[in-house]
Amino acid sequence: MNVFLGSEAGAEEPAPDPGLTPLVDVVFQLLIFFILTSTFATPALEVDLPELAERIHFETPDAWRVELDALGGLAVEGQSVPLEEIETRFRALIAGAPERETAIVAADKRVPHGRVLEVMERLGKAGVHQLLFEHEAGNTP
Repeated sequence: MNVFLGSEAGAEEPAPDPGLTPLVDVVFQLLIFFILTSTFATPALEVDLPELAERIHFETPDAWRVELDALGGLAVEGQSVPLEEIETRFRALIAGAPERETAIVAADKRVPHGRVLEVMERLGKAGVHQLLFEHEAGNTP
């Protein structure tokens, strides 16, 4: 029995087929790395956020203005609004101007963080896709 293991004269050898196994292994290792490092990114300490040393200015001519004062008052575009009605008010505002999906939140520094988060949550449910926070410049050294 004769077995021919070489190539025949004039026959082209097929191009080598690269295996995907090494690529899958690398992608899998990267995935594991990013999953593990993302769990360590959660803050473990309470932090006292500093004031900003200088004013940061964004050009936002099409942004709605939301104000929160230290006494718990809430205003949208200069009109007083109860917290329970802010979602309804913003749905109406966005329905009238769908291209305006940004809100500037101007909250007094004595407003509890939970109150600001509650307003943010209701704005998000109403269709606001971008929030900017107004601040005062601190004392510059």
